[in-house]
This record gives sequence, C-alpha cells and structure tokens, in this order.
Amino acid sequence: MNRAVQILLTCVALLGGLACGTAWAQNQPQASRTVTEYHDATGAQNPARVIDTQWQDGGRTVETRIVEVPSINGGYEPISETERETLRIDANTVRIVQRWFSSWAGQRQPCQVTEEERRTEPGGRESVVRTTSTLGASGHWQVQETDIEETVLTAPGSRETRKTVLGVIAGDLVPIQQLEETEHRNGNLVEVRRQLLTPNAIGHAQVSEVQETLVTQTNNGQTTEEKTYSTYVPNTDSDGQLHLVQQRNVSATTAPDGSTRTEQQVQRVNPGDPRDGLLTTTLVIGISQPLGRLRSETDEEVRVLDVNGNFPLVLVTDSRGTKEIH
Repeated sequence: MNRAVQILLTCVALLGGLACGTAWAQNQPQASRTVTEYHDATGAQNPARVIDTQWQDGGRTVETRIVEVPSINGGYEPISETERETLRIDANTVRIVQRWFSSWAGQRQPCQVTEEERRTEPGGRESVVRTTSTLGASGHWQVQETDIEETVLTAPGSRETRKTVLGVIAGDLVPIQQLEETEHRNGNLVEVRRQLLTPNAIGHAQVSEVQETLVTQTNNGQTTEEKTYSTYVPNTDSDGQLHLVQQRNVSATTAPDGSTRTEQQVQRVNPGDPRDGLLTTTLVIGISQPLGRLRSETDEEVRVLDVNGNFPLVLVTDSRGTKEIH
C-alpha cells in the first residue's frame, strides 16, 4: 500500500464516518446512504471517497463501508470494504458478524470475518464471545483469535469488565492476553481505567500497560484526557515498572449554529532522552459544519513535530458528506 493510500485511510479514521442515524418508521424497512469525499487541500495527496450504507428491517441491521480511490481509468475504484450485520436473536441476545473484503485485480475478495454473540443477563451482567478468522492460502477459514468478555455492575454508575484473548500458538488456542477495565460515572464525569496483562517468561500474567481516561461533559461539549503507562520505554532497559509514555488531550465544543470544533494534542516520551518526560508530537484541529439536514462538511489540519522542533502542516483535508434516506 503506497503512502498516499495510507494517509487517505488515516484521514478516514480520524474524521470517522458521518452520521448514518435515522429515525426509522415503525415496522418499515429503511435504508440510508452517505457519500463522503475527502480531499487534501494542499494537493499533495490523492482524494478518496467513502460510501456508508445502512439498512434496517425489524431486528436486523446491515451496515457497509466502501473506501474508494481514483482509478487510472478515471472515476473511482474500491480498495477496501467492510460489512457489519447485527441480528437480535431474542430480548437478551444479539449476534454480530463483521466481514472485511479487499480488492485485488478488480475483484472483491473476503479476507477476514469476526463473529460475536452478546448476551445480557439479570443484574446487568453481560457476556461476549468473539471469534476472528482469516482466509488461508488453502481457501479455508482459520480461527486466529477468540475473545471472551464478562462485564458486571459493581455499584450504581460503576462496572467492571474482564477480557481474555486466546491466540493460536503451535496450532492451539491459548490465553495470550488479559484486559481488565473499570468504569465509574458520576455526574458529568466518566473515569475509565484499562490494564493489559501479558504472560511473563514463567507463564504468570503481569501488568504491561495501563490506560487512564477521564471524560468531562461541559456546557457546550466535552474534554477527554487519556494517559498511557507502559513497562516499555523506547531506548531504555526495562525495569519492570510502569512509566508515563503518552498523553492525549481532546476538547470538542459545539457552537449555537451546530458546528463543532475539535482540538487534539498528543504527547509522547522523547525517544532521544526518555528522562526528559513527554514531548508534544502531534496537533490536530478539525471543524465540522452541518449544511442543512442531510449534508455536512469537515475541515481538518494535522501538524507533526519535525527534527527542527517545528510543527509544519503534513495533512490538510476537507470532506463533504451527503446522505440519502430511502
């Protein structure tokens, strides 16, 4: 994949899909289609187009996303596609199947599928089993990972999730990671703590990474502070202790006209001298403006720290989205 395509896919991830939510008419199949075009305002990168569709009928919802880039023959051609099907089995069970497709020589080829079953039990307990498979060279699907999650309510506004990741080693599915997450909600504050445990040389699980997130609702938006601690620090010998290696701060404000301004700052440990602490490495500013009920536009600029200590623009994107409801 060339750099132009990589940056365009990054742009799609940063800006995200435009809203596809629709007020569905009761007992009537409904569909919506949103086409979003992304352009680099500097002209340095090729444009891209993303087509999001959603179809809902009763307890079944199908969502697709197709990413397209300019074709050498004119127009656009797809480079990736995802499809997500959600089916409500009963009042307590939801089944989700997500499929990934790639385009090779103009052909749509399946490459990965994730199957998930989510059950809600009395008392707020929730269990999830998720299996990810890839298509092997023999043409058969092969399980690569299974995730098992259990979530319980520990107090009003608080819950705890434990997740075990099973990976394939020597042909067998064995535990390779554990994730523990706690979430506390109190008024306009949401605190989330995630810790990643990995097995050590003797097979005992030990904490290798911790992420702490604080989300604060404000009168006109919200702020997010996210700190990541890790036992791995670039260019240093590990002492087995957790160290602050990254911090991300995001603020989003909504104006009376419905426009939203988002500012993001990312700080990472200085690889040249980790003892210096965190260094601001990335700045992102985005402005999203609704244009009537079914259209919107988003402009975003990304600045990245260079070797001279400056923050030149590396990406300036504008996107225009139009939604159709059927």
